[in-house]
Amino acid sequence: MLDAVVQMYCRHSPVIPNGETDMHGEHGEELPDDEQKRLALQMILETWDDALSRGVSSEMIASSAIFAALTDMIEHYGEDSVAEMVAEWPDRIRNGEFTLAETMRT
Repeated sequence: MLDAVVQMYCRHSPVIPNGETDMHGEHGEELPDDEQKRLALQMILETWDDALSRGVSSEMIASSAIFAALTDMIEHYGEDSVAEMVAEWPDRIRNGEFTLAETMRT
């Protein structure tokens, strides 16, 4: 399931204007965006599973993750850029971009 989630994320994740990355590989080279996305999501999902195994509800984890993501993105890109990105979410949600069951069928 992790692979399906990672593939979905790499296909649909938005790019924030003027976004810079600083993730580097073992030898100091900058990792490509797709590899950064894969690694970041893998780490988040592993931590998510750990929280579930400790008794935290998936709803609480999801809410906390969204809050942490938005506060970090606002710090890096500013409120206006993040607000523009989030304004697209209702249509993307209704179009099934975040629905794992739909993604796994295609």
